[in-house]
Amino acid sequence: MKTYITRSEALQRYKITPSELDELINSDRLDTVLLVDNGDKRRIIYDDSLAAYIAERDITPEKFDHLRGNLLGIGEAAREYKLSQVTVSRWVRQGQLDVKDYEKNKKLIDEADVAYLAALGRAKKMRPGKKVFS
Repeated sequence: MKTYITRSEALQRYKITPSELDELINSDRLDTVLLVDNGDKRRIIYDDSLAAYIAERDITPEKFDHLRGNLLGIGEAAREYKLSQVTVSRWVRQGQLDVKDYEKNKKLIDEADVAYLAALGRAKKMRPGKKVFS
């Protein structure tokens, strides 16, 4: 079910300036709906759309560079970042995570990359089966 919020709710909930929010609304970069109530018209914003914008603006791979070089197995990564092992494996299969090395039968991936995708996914309110990048 889609959740919509008002402009004032968006400004309270997210780190965004009024002018930046207005620019996003006016340029159709956010999913919005025109709400008409007794002749009063206003746009309400799809919450997930704004959350995705904020996540992509604020969460960058560089913020996780301190973890770079720490190699984890898929199961370890899933436990460490409270993800499904299926999700982490899917990210590897889709090319969103690179296999850096192998230890016996175990694929090793960089912790910085997992941390970045997990943070981005949570900020974008990722649900099972939903892609982190669209």
